[in-house]
Amino acid sequence: MPLARATRRPNPRVSSRGGGRCPRPHRGIIGAVGRTCPRAPPTGRRGDRRMKESVMTDDATMSVSASEPRRPAITGASRVADIIVSVVLMLAGAAIVGTLAFFAPFNVMLSDTCGTDDCNLELFGAALYAGWFLPPMVYLAALVWAVVRMTQRRWSWWIPLAGLVVALIVWQVASNVMVSSVGG
Repeated sequence: MPLARATRRPNPRVSSRGGGRCPRPHRGIIGAVGRTCPRAPPTGRRGDRRMKESVMTDDATMSVSASEPRRPAITGASRVADIIVSVVLMLAGAAIVGTLAFFAPFNVMLSDTCGTDDCNLELFGAALYAGWFLPPMVYLAALVWAVVRMTQRRWSWWIPLAGLVVALIVWQVASNVMVSSVGG
C-alpha cells in the first residue's frame, strides 16, 4: 500500500499545507500565507483570459494574471467629460429626431397633386410610414448602444452623433421616395 501512494500523482487542487482543498481562487477568499492553488487551464475559446494560478496571502488574493478588458477603460476627467458630452448630444439628437417625427405626417400633403392613376400610392404610403417611424427607432437603438458603452466605461460621445446622422439619412431617403412616388 505505501508503494501505491508514492506513485500516485498529487491532486493539484489540494494544497501541500494542511492537506485540505484549496478554496476557489477566483472568489477572493483569504487563505493561508503562501498557499498556491492552480486554476484550470483556459478552454481555448477566443477571449478566454483566465489566469492560470492565484497566489493567496494573509491579507488579500493577488492575481498572477488578471482578466483585462479589450481596451483600457476611460477614467477620471475624460470619463466625466465623455458622459456630459454624450448626454448633451443624446438630448439634442432626441429633440431633432422628435421634431422630424412630429413633422413627418405632414408629408402626406405631397399626395394632394395626385390624380387617379398618376401616383404610386402604395410606395408613397410605405415611404410615409418609414419616414415617420424608422428615424426614431434608429436613434433609439443608438441611444441604447451609447448607454451600454458608457456603463462599460468606453468612449460613447460619437454614438449619438452617428445615430442622428443615420436617422437623418433614413428620413431623407424616405422623403425622396415620397416625392418620386407622386411624380414630382
